[in-house]
Amino acid sequence: MGVSEPVFHSDAKRGRQEVDSEGCAKTGSPNMTNPTAPSSPEVPVTMTPFCSIEGHLDANVATTGGMLHARRMLRCLEQKEYSVQYRVALEAPVISINKAINTQEVAVKEKHARNILTLSQLLFPVCMSTLKMSSTVSHPSLTPSPSPCILGTHHEKGAHTFWAAVTRLPLSSNAVLCWKFCHVFHKLLRDGHPNVIKDSMRNKADLTDMSRMWGHLSEGYGKLCSIYLKLLITKMEFHIKNPRFPGNLQMSNRQLEEAGENDVNNFFQLTVEMFDYLECELNLFLSGKPSWPRPWPSRQLCLSEPYEKTRYCPSRSELRVLLPPSVFSSLDMSRSVSVTAAGQCRLAPLIQVILDCSHLYDYTVKLLFKLHSCLPPDTLQGHRDRFLEQFKKIKSLFYRSSNLQYFKRLIQIPQLPENPPNFLRASALSEHISPVVVIPAESSSPESEHAVETDDLVDTDVPAFQQSLETKFDDLFGTSAPTDPFNFNSQNGTRKDDKARLIDQLTREIQVLKDELESFRLESDQLRRALKGRVSELEAELAEQSHLRLQAAGESEFLKAELEDLRRVREDTEKEHRSVTEIEKKAQANEQRYTKLKEKYTELVQSHADLLRKNAEVTRQMSVARAAQDEVDAVRREMQEKLKAAQEYTERQEKEQLMQLQELQAELASRSLELESFKGTVDSSEQSNKVLSTQLVALETEKAELLQSLSAVEAELAVQGEELQRVQSTLVTERESGVKTAEVLQNQLNEKESREQALESQVEEARRSCLQGALEEAQKMIQDALAQIDDPAHISCTSSADYLASRCQASLDAVEQLRKSREAFMADNSGLPELVRAIFQCGHLISDTIVQGSATSHMVPVEKGEALSDSVRSCGAEALSLWARMKQRDGLAAADGGELGATLEVILAAAEKLRPRGLELQQGELGDLVEQEMAATSAAVESAAARIEDMLNKSRAVDTGVKMEVNERILASCTDLMQAIKELVLSSKHLQRDIVESGRGAASMKEFYAKNSRWTEGLISASKAVGWGATVMVDAADLVVQGKGKFEELMVCSHEIAASTAQLVAASKVKADKDSGNLQRLQQASRGVMQATAKLVASTKSGKSQIEETDTMDFSSMTLTQIKRQEMDAQVLVLELETRLQKERERLGELRKKHYELAGVAEGWGEEEGSV
Repeated sequence: MGVSEPVFHSDAKRGRQEVDSEGCAKTGSPNMTNPTAPSSPEVPVTMTPFCSIEGHLDANVATTGGMLHARRMLRCLEQKEYSVQYRVALEAPVISINKAINTQEVAVKEKHARNILTLSQLLFPVCMSTLKMSSTVSHPSLTPSPSPCILGTHHEKGAHTFWAAVTRLPLSSNAVLCWKFCHVFHKLLRDGHPNVIKDSMRNKADLTDMSRMWGHLSEGYGKLCSIYLKLLITKMEFHIKNPRFPGNLQMSNRQLEEAGENDVNNFFQLTVEMFDYLECELNLFLSGKPSWPRPWPSRQLCLSEPYEKTRYCPSRSELRVLLPPSVFSSLDMSRSVSVTAAGQCRLAPLIQVILDCSHLYDYTVKLLFKLHSCLPPDTLQGHRDRFLEQFKKIKSLFYRSSNLQYFKRLIQIPQLPENPPNFLRASALSEHISPVVVIPAESSSPESEHAVETDDLVDTDVPAFQQSLETKFDDLFGTSAPTDPFNFNSQNGTRKDDKARLIDQLTREIQVLKDELESFRLESDQLRRALKGRVSELEAELAEQSHLRLQAAGESEFLKAELEDLRRVREDTEKEHRSVTEIEKKAQANEQRYTKLKEKYTELVQSHADLLRKNAEVTRQMSVARAAQDEVDAVRREMQEKLKAAQEYTERQEKEQLMQLQELQAELASRSLELESFKGTVDSSEQSNKVLSTQLVALETEKAELLQSLSAVEAELAVQGEELQRVQSTLVTERESGVKTAEVLQNQLNEKESREQALESQVEEARRSCLQGALEEAQKMIQDALAQIDDPAHISCTSSADYLASRCQASLDAVEQLRKSREAFMADNSGLPELVRAIFQCGHLISDTIVQGSATSHMVPVEKGEALSDSVRSCGAEALSLWARMKQRDGLAAADGGELGATLEVILAAAEKLRPRGLELQQGELGDLVEQEMAATSAAVESAAARIEDMLNKSRAVDTGVKMEVNERILASCTDLMQAIKELVLSSKHLQRDIVESGRGAASMKEFYAKNSRWTEGLISASKAVGWGATVMVDAADLVVQGKGKFEELMVCSHEIAASTAQLVAASKVKADKDSGNLQRLQQASRGVMQATAKLVASTKSGKSQIEETDTMDFSSMTLTQIKRQEMDAQVLVLELETRLQKERERLGELRKKHYELAGVAEGWGEEEGSV
């Protein structure tokens, strides 16, 4: 026994050292050798007994044969302890997740959300110690992997455990559960490990489907969950696309610069993504204005929890139309919803949203300043507009959140500047202050009052487990004295007596009762603190209600004052409007007066000029007719008196026009500008003169050079004169020999003359043969034409009378040219080419006349057609007879073509009778009709303007409100259009006068109109259309003002006037000189008519929309069945109107087609096309 004791003692030491080295040494626990020592704050006290148990076991069973069995029993106990600790370590974060994400409509407690993030930091040493102690057992099935134990995201480096726990929750069946999941997940994305975002992207498709599913539920949390899930998906996508941004969005300016990689395109795209991100954040709590068809009473509808307590409760379908979904719109913000549990549940994610929005706003401002330093402002206009919209929303969110009682203790919300930053000014970046959100210490939050230390989550169950383990061990192997761990007397397994076990049992029961008492005390304290918190919440709600009541009273006073100001402003505006109307009337009267004075002045000037001409004529007559001197003197005196009276009247008129002439100073200014341009032209002329002067100098130098060359030439002439004298001396000697040579040459000349006579006879024969060939070719043309009209295939050919008349006139001209060429040829036989050319041209034109005459006869009545066909045939016969006479040698002189000209005159007369007439008038009456139509158009326009003025006065006296405003605007546009048409007609008269004066020559005005009858008829038609359009438009405006007409009729009349104006301008431009000043004024007046027409159409459309807006439909008193019935009726009416619209369009097409055909027949278009 004495020998074996040291051996066993050494074995016990060896076993204890082994356990310490592998299980407890690395934990730094001092309890390995002293079981009663206090536990370290870092290592739980539950690790101590296992070392002592193993040493005690070794000491007790070292000398026995049951050592192996004891170790097996110990290993089983250790396995149970490890499984319990593993289950505790695994279930602790799951319990926190279940506590944070539940179906109770209360806010997520901060400690539960924090435990999900940081619980593994407290459990990690326990788990590691347990794992290292279990390594001594070396059982493969009891060695868990490290991943399940690392439950916190930072130690786990991911979110696998979180998603493993969340996927078991019924998120798709409970909206409150899904809402609290979104809140916890949002906080996890912000404060969790960076790998949380990557791990969560695997569930993006499930989140998208869940968002789409909740979007179909319009009540409660349904729409809110859908919007929140979209926000979380956008946040994950943003961080995946921009990995430089952490989940909490906290970055320095340098990191923000590096995120864009110094590329303006990246900064541009990053700003757009931030805008989308920020918009999703804001849409969760803010919404647009209510789209309700009728105004709401103030604070009548409460959208907090149940809808039964509201005085007005719309249906579900109406609620979907009522407000776009958001947290604020789902709560009654007029009450203290932030102190209720349901309100806190919905408002809890606001803290995360405010944190994200503050950073996104700051980064967006900095990026926009950087983009404005690199890109032009026009390119970034869309960015600025979107930022301004989001700036207003963020400011509204911060303001509304700062007024919530629930958040005043949880977060300090910054205030944004009154005005948004001015990105067009680079120095404004220095004035930008980054908004900083301050979150006070967590102990100040309401949840911190009920918080429990996280150590309790670790150590709550371990002591009980340890105590039970010791009890089981003592029951199996007995206990040893505490002062003697190596008691050999207890190796036979002596047990405690019943008394000791009873004491231990009673001690445990007392401990359990103490624990229950302590828990009861804690629960009572917690209930007391909850009641105190509820009292404080009610007091805060009462204070908030009183504050809101005072604020509402102040707002009411402010609104009353603002209403008074608006009433005064409205009265002032009405007075100003009346004064402006009176001023406009005076201006129009002055303008009309000025126009009349100007016309009178023009008449006086014209009469003055006539008087001057008459005076000159009288003066000329004095020198010729002295006998009528007395009468001429009387006439002269009378004329002088009239002239003096006219001059005095003119002077008076000029004095009255001094004020009006001041308005012409603007024209003087324009003339001065033209003078400046003329001065520039003069300067350029001076420069050209300088150039010419330089050229003149060059020419003078050249002249000097020529003089020098002239002197040289004179010297050369002198030399040549001497040479000439020598030649004359030799010429005398040679003259004698020249006489002899002349005789020889005379003989040769006689021979040459005889040869020339022979050649002339040959040339005359050639001329005759050439003339005979031309006449034969002309005969063939006429014969071919006569044969063609007898051909049956020619019956289908048609032509117009206008074209036949032009061909006849050309043929008459050709016959006249043939006569002149024949006379020239008969005079000196030198005009053969002209005669041959005239014969060919005359034959071609006459044959064409024959063919066109026959074709025209196919389109006229039978009697006239036969007469025309006989005339054509007689024309062909006369032409053949003329060519036959010209072929004869002696018949050329007698072939004057008179009979052929007479037959052509007959055909021309028949063609003139067959020409279409747009107006049943004689040619001499066209000029008078033009003047009458222009005067009638002017009178119609004047009458229309007077009627519009009368209608405007009546409308002001009868109508009020929107109707009066619409009528005044439409009638004012009609008045402007009448003035523009009046200017157009006046300009057209002036241009017409210029055209007639420049084109008539010696003929009279009526002869000019008769000569250009087609142009005159077009001008008359355009004038009629303008006057008719003005009259119809006034009638339509009268009906619209009376409420009996349609706005569409007024718009159609405006379009017709614009078309008639274009026709009048086109008819006037046909014969006008392109440089004419009156043409320019006519075009300007035409543009004025177009602008006035467009203004009238715009005023009509605007008035129509205003009238339609006032007649809004009210569905408030209708039931669902009535609305459905009216919906079906409206669909039937829409189908009927569509069918009717299609038929009317087809009818309009047929009417336009028929109008085109009738206009074509009246103008002779069809006949001209037939001739082609």
